[in-house]
Amino acid sequence: PFNTVNNAGSETVNNTGIHVLANAPVSVYALNEQPFTSDATGVLPTPALGTVYTVAGARDNSRKSQFLIVATEDNTVVTINPTVQTNALRSANVPFDITLQRGQSYQVQSRVANSHLNGTTLTSTKPIAVFAGGICTIISGCSACDHIFEQNMPTNRLGQNFIIIPLALRTVGTFYDVIATENGTTIQRNGTTVATLNARQVYSFSSTQREVVTSSAPIALMQYSPGSSCDGVASDPFVVYVPPIDQMIDRIVFNAFVTPNIPSYFVNIITATSNTANVTLDG
Repeated sequence: PFNTVNNAGSETVNNTGIHVLANAPVSVYALNEQPFTSDATGVLPTPALGTVYTVAGARDNSRKSQFLIVATEDNTVVTINPTVQTNALRSANVPFDITLQRGQSYQVQSRVANSHLNGTTLTSTKPIAVFAGGICTIISGCSACDHIFEQNMPTNRLGQNFIIIPLALRTVGTFYDVIATENGTTIQRNGTTVATLNARQVYSFSSTQREVVTSSAPIALMQYSPGSSCDGVASDPFVVYVPPIDQMIDRIVFNAFVTPNIPSYFVNIITATSNTANVTLDG
């Protein structure tokens, strides 16, 4: 039932983890299909999890940003260093520890609206899963607001070279957050330096074009969909992790959650120009 696994509030330990076990490889997705506030994320298998994270995608302008930690092993100690004051009055930039058992979860919310937890660092003694987002986020002032969330990649799986492309049908700029993991990280867009960041800092921008984004150290790059009010296209906010180009693969199996609230989907595909003729869908 929904009310037994929903993570609400901030900074309490909950027994809401879900363990999925299969006898052959599967893809797992998590979807919030509530009307007018839908978002989804792919769910990483446990071998892809890590022990060091820089929170990305925890953005909310109208309510609270948030992230969720799920433990995969007993006696997991997680050190949390928030970038802003938390809802339980933990101070920004002051680390604190929590201990979780296998399957337990711990959600952290910001204290006030428009206070983003992006850049928060998490260090754990055993692998954890991390999800980040916001309760009801407005992107670039384009209403309406939506719940957004996306599973985060551990720091050792982040990259430095990216290609970004605008969302289908949209004329308003697509919004991006770059979150740095190391001090002195330079960010370039199409070969021009646009920012130098220290660890935990964020560079945000909007673009209507295809661009090449590069960095001198690993970064998390998050892409956000603005709401429909700015260009009249049927859409609402969501967030996706942009993978670096060195993580491209040649075969992808994916699912689209067609529901009464989400009647159609778009897929953005990036490939080398020389390979365009070789891209096929279902054969």
